[in-house]
Amino acid sequence: MTGVVLYGINNIFSVRAEGRIFECRIKGKKLRDRDDYNVITAGDHVEIQADMNDPRKASILAVSARQNALMRWNKKRLSRQIVAANLDRVLCVASLGVPPFRPRFVDRVIVAAESEAIPCSIVVNKVDVATGDDVKQRIRVYRELGYAVFETSCLTGEGIDHVRDSTATGVTAMFGQSGAGKSSLIRLLVAGAEPRIGEVSEKYERGRHTTNVSAMWERDDGSCVIDTPGVRELDISHLEPSVVGAAFREFLAPATRCEFSPCTHRHEPECGVRDAVARGEIHPDRYESYLRILVEREESQGLSRRTQWTPTR
Repeated sequence: MTGVVLYGINNIFSVRAEGRIFECRIKGKKLRDRDDYNVITAGDHVEIQADMNDPRKASILAVSARQNALMRWNKKRLSRQIVAANLDRVLCVASLGVPPFRPRFVDRVIVAAESEAIPCSIVVNKVDVATGDDVKQRIRVYRELGYAVFETSCLTGEGIDHVRDSTATGVTAMFGQSGAGKSSLIRLLVAGAEPRIGEVSEKYERGRHTTNVSAMWERDDGSCVIDTPGVRELDISHLEPSVVGAAFREFLAPATRCEFSPCTHRHEPECGVRDAVARGEIHPDRYESYLRILVEREESQGLSRRTQWTPTR
């Protein structure tokens, strides 16, 4: 029978199939021998075989082909880590105050989503905290680029209904920095959900990791929300430069004027993207964000000579 993975811990997975929840383990070596850090994640569709001796348990025989997957590069294991699969949208959860709004983190989430053709929106949480004009200006840039931006407060309830409406169908992955309020948002969006709530380290203005695994929460209307582990940084070194550039949507039109193809938009002469930056048509910090992603990828290449992966659509 076919089921959907709700979460997995230590290679034991909770799978919903035919209206029941099964405790599942992987059967055989075929799945375990894959190169990815994890072979199964929340949102995966799997084939399972019920245990004849225990109706609560089953074995996972196969993972169905994914529609898409939200992924990151695992520096320790030098491999792709699949965060969530088969998504209809990604919500990048950022915050004002502590931790502070970090546009370059948001940029990386957008690239990770758009590289898999997953629509991405931005949730700016803790709007009850005062913020500066520079942050407001960056939020305005995202809106001008066509990204939906939801401004929310878990304390006052501001904006929660808009997020609830935007996630009323399909499967949504919530991805964000530790301490940004992602799990608190899920508690407001999903009745009965009890993700772990974390504190924020005031010394470093960073959140502490409290959600350790991706977990799918089902709502009464049939939609699902996946709570993903909070992170301090997002490494997307598994993506080719051409894929990264294509995910900066304001680069697409200027890139058609580049003399060279492919063009990394770094040092090549007659580069349409660099010309657009010089004319003020592309925000300079967005361009700097793109460059930093490429530099990090090059540094990662020095640690691993694995073949880099280009997504297929």
